[in-house]
Amino acid sequence: MVKKYKKLHKYFVNSTEDNIKLTFKEVEDINETKLPLSAKTYREFWANHIGNSIAKSWMLAGYKIDSIDLLSEIITFVKIYQNQDNISVIKNGNVDLFKSNINNSNQLIIEEIKNIIIETSSTLGMPLDEKDFYILYQPKNHIPKKLPKKKMAVYSFVYNGVFLKIGQAGSNSNARYESQHYYPNSTNSNLAKSLLNDPLFKDFLSEDMITNWIRKNCERYDIIIDAHYGKNTLNYIEGLLHKKYNPKYEG
Repeated sequence: MVKKYKKLHKYFVNSTEDNIKLTFKEVEDINETKLPLSAKTYREFWANHIGNSIAKSWMLAGYKIDSIDLLSEIITFVKIYQNQDNISVIKNGNVDLFKSNINNSNQLIIEEIKNIIIETSSTLGMPLDEKDFYILYQPKNHIPKKLPKKKMAVYSFVYNGVFLKIGQAGSNSNARYESQHYYPNSTNSNLAKSLLNDPLFKDFLSEDMITNWIRKNCERYDIIIDAHYGKNTLNYIEGLLHKKYNPKYEG
């Protein structure tokens, strides 16, 4: 059962270390269960794969195994880490990187979103260009940003390359943009609630850890638009992203 590694998962969620070394015995002590014989004889038992029940305990907390010594029974875990100040803004055709080490895959998604909006809006005779919107990238380990004044947004949450949630926030909906998706009881429909109800995650996540889990493990790609463009433009851009990325959870 996946549930038997929940205590091990909580250990990784609560860790602030970039590198963690654990012996097999320490893994057993943390989780308060004995490891099977296969853990000590087969390297495949420790494979970094989301379909591997024990691997979920560290992968869903943002870690991966860097090395394993079966003879000494020592495992080294490393944090898949990005600085919380790594904020990228795509505006007026330029990329401004603040304390950033944004990687190529992030940049490709940002450019893809920008091009989809520009090209399709032009085809439909309602052109939007790089002066009309910008893309705010909020990385793993982010502190959620406020919606700028007189702006509206289409936001997205992405986990390990999978779009989980795409939605919109009007100029008077800062709570929807900044905070509601991080707290399961904030609204009837939000990302936190969807994750807690998902069979893939619910055995590892609980209400007391979901907020920090989203901040630590999800990235955001937010299209920020001047409010005067109105609801129709907001609906249009959200629809484009839904069609392109098919988010796991609706709205």
